[in-house]
Amino acid sequence: MIEQVHEGQAVQTSDGVSLGTITRMWWGTEPVDTVTPCVDETCLEVQSSAIGWGGKLYIPCSAVASVSEQQVTLSFDAATAATKPWVDRPAWITDDSSKSLLGLFGLSQQRGA
Repeated sequence: MIEQVHEGQAVQTSDGVSLGTITRMWWGTEPVDTVTPCVDETCLEVQSSAIGWGGKLYIPCSAVASVSEQQVTLSFDAATAATKPWVDRPAWITDDSSKSLLGLFGLSQQRGA
């Protein structure tokens, strides 16, 4: 299912509350093999305009319940999602783009780079 998630998709809670749009995917790495992506640590960076959540959210992929072409739906309702520490950037994410999906393949986020 995670392979269907991409930048630009809308993100909503299980009760239909819109949280924002995916702007980036971050991939963790296995502790022993730092080249292999670790789905357990993968998270979505979401630009949110939802009341109380303005700014960026870092939502773990484990919270994703379903994916359609245009939308990702979480397994939590809005009230439960509000209790999650998703406004805090995970410590394993650095400004190093090598942990983003593009960096994983050695690509730049800038067009033409």
